[in-house]
Formats: sequence, C-alpha cells, structure tokens
Amino acid sequence: MKKLLLSMMALAVLGSAEARRVKIQVDMTGKTVSANGVHVAGNFQADAGVPNGNWQPGATALTNGGSGNIYSVIVNIPAGRVYECKFINGND
Repeated sequence: MKKLLLSMMALAVLGSAEARRVKIQVDMTGKTVSANGVHVAGNFQADAGVPNGNWQPGATALTNGGSGNIYSVIVNIPAGRVYECKFINGND
C-alpha cells in the first residue's frame, strides 16, 4: 500500500511539472501601437527558452493575427508556478 501511495504522489508531482501552452494577450484598443510592435517581458521567459533569461523586453513579440486590436503569443512554460509579466508597446 505504501508503494502505491508513493507512486501516486510521484506521478502527481511529475504531472504538475510538465510544460503547458499558455496564451498571453492584451487589448490595444485606444492605443497607438509602436512601429516596433507589442512585446511582453516576464519571469516566464527563461522557462520558455528565451536567450539571456527573464525580463527581456524585445524578445517575446505579440502578433495581431487580424483579430482587431488583440495582440497575443502562446508560450510553453512549466505548470504549477506563478509567473509575472508586463506588456510593452514597443521593444524596450
């Protein structure tokens, strides 16, 4: 019984650590979008494979995708963690 419980706990921990696809988006209605585009920076970037780690303002660009004023990007980051980010109208 102990082995079964330990195995179930290990699976639960491993399952929560796998990468998840997360959509980050911002509505730019009423804003003049920079010629450099819209970007996001945050502590998720190192886990998403961005060179030089976290909080790189020009590294993660959002795209419009033709859906009005909504800009978005999908990133793969580990589940079960809290991430912070800021949107940047431009790239610095």
